[in-house]
Amino acid sequence: MRHLVVTIALLGLVGGAQAQSWETTAQLTGTGFNFRGPSAERQSSINLYRPGTTGYTNNPYGALPGVGFGAALQQQRVTRGKVLLGLQAGYERLRSRVDNVLVWPGGGDVLEEAHGHTNLILDFINVHPYAGRRFGLGAVSLDVTGGLDLGLLLHCQEKGFATAGNGQRYTTDLARPQPRLDTRARLNLTAYYHRVGLMTSYAHGLRNYREGWVGGVNEAYGQVWRLGVAYRLL
Repeated sequence: MRHLVVTIALLGLVGGAQAQSWETTAQLTGTGFNFRGPSAERQSSINLYRPGTTGYTNNPYGALPGVGFGAALQQQRVTRGKVLLGLQAGYERLRSRVDNVLVWPGGGDVLEEAHGHTNLILDFINVHPYAGRRFGLGAVSLDVTGGLDLGLLLHCQEKGFATAGNGQRYTTDLARPQPRLDTRARLNLTAYYHRVGLMTSYAHGLRNYREGWVGGVNEAYGQVWRLGVAYRLL
């Protein structure tokens, strides 16, 4: 982290020496989020501690994408050479998904077939230092940037359900402890026409959400797709 701060500071000094302008931009995004790795699954089950109680999802780290949203502000320096140096900060609610196809109702050893799904709902404050370059395409300017995506986790909630063949509905609703910081490598592409822009990005998670688990292979990493609109305030 110290090396990152020093690098950003040096880039800022270089940018200041040949700076052309500052830009401040607001963004609203829709997100897709899922887990990847050996422990990420498309199907799981709901287990109950005992009959009549709220259950838990056997493996909530879903490989299926869930839909979320976010909002952010960013400020960037545009140099005379069209080099971009910036910092973005914002809030996001991400959702992953796993389909529930079985239920263990908490009595006996029989699993019942069911259908439903579970979402892990994660609330983040994101900080995204980045660098890149601007390209001109007539009236459209294209910003290509990359950097670190630092997600500070505020809360993670598991919410799920499964309906058995007899119509019995089983639910889950519980907090799930997770790593406090999710570090991701992120790439962005934003096209501006005057003040209005369309943006897309991909962030590749580097933090193992099942770090410290015991038994078997425990690897699950997040990944985020974003698609949204941007408006240049200044």
